[in-house]
Amino acid sequence: MNLLEHKKGTPINTFIVPFLHHDMIEDCVNSIWKHCNPEQHRLIVVDNSCEEGMYEKIHDKCHLYIKSYRNLGCTKSWNIGPALSHTKYLTIIGDDTQIIHEKWWPEVQEEMEKNDYNMIFCHPCHLTEPYKKEGKYTAPEFTDEMWEEAKQKSGDMVGRYNAIVMKREFVNTLGYEDELGHFLFNEDLYPCHIVDRDTWARTNELGIERIGLHLPVWHIRGVTCQRGIKKIHDVGPTVIGVELCPKVRWHL
Repeated sequence: MNLLEHKKGTPINTFIVPFLHHDMIEDCVNSIWKHCNPEQHRLIVVDNSCEEGMYEKIHDKCHLYIKSYRNLGCTKSWNIGPALSHTKYLTIIGDDTQIIHEKWWPEVQEEMEKNDYNMIFCHPCHLTEPYKKEGKYTAPEFTDEMWEEAKQKSGDMVGRYNAIVMKREFVNTLGYEDELGHFLFNEDLYPCHIVDRDTWARTNELGIERIGLHLPVWHIRGVTCQRGIKKIHDVGPTVIGVELCPKVRWHL
């Protein structure tokens, strides 16, 4: 299925997915289109200098594929999406995250509209932990009963998120200003968990309505660190490349 052909309907949300891990991004993208209607959603992927061959594997599953010659890091990658998207909502997730049930987006949207939230932080699924210990990446098939159980038991990560959904107009309220314009995440902060905390702290300072909800996603980065299979993208030698890289908005 070439998603570039699916431009009918009225898209309401854009997924923004930066990636470095070739063995994770396909599961992430496939989970989005398994559970989300392509007429309602758009997908922007940012290839942070992943190994060759990924474009051929996923380019026909996304609406915009951005190839970087080096690892831009989390904040620079996340800032690309809002600049290029015009949908009402934005959803930012990593390559190590998967959507697990078809009710996820309808329930997220319902919460956003019913309570007039500007931002929702989605917690990790409680079932991830035993799968990490077994070294499994891919989420199991979720029945309706499993989805309801996951909502009840998913773990809190205050100040952290595995998926963040926000109103497009919210970007200009929360974001930073510099000589290049407005951007959402502070590109001087690093690594990911520091960015998470900064975003959470700024919403508090500004008195902006946001909430962490038990509408879980499947987050598997823990298994890659735990088993030493692959270094995460925001530590190690890539830091030098991130620090020296120009702001991505210069290339848009």
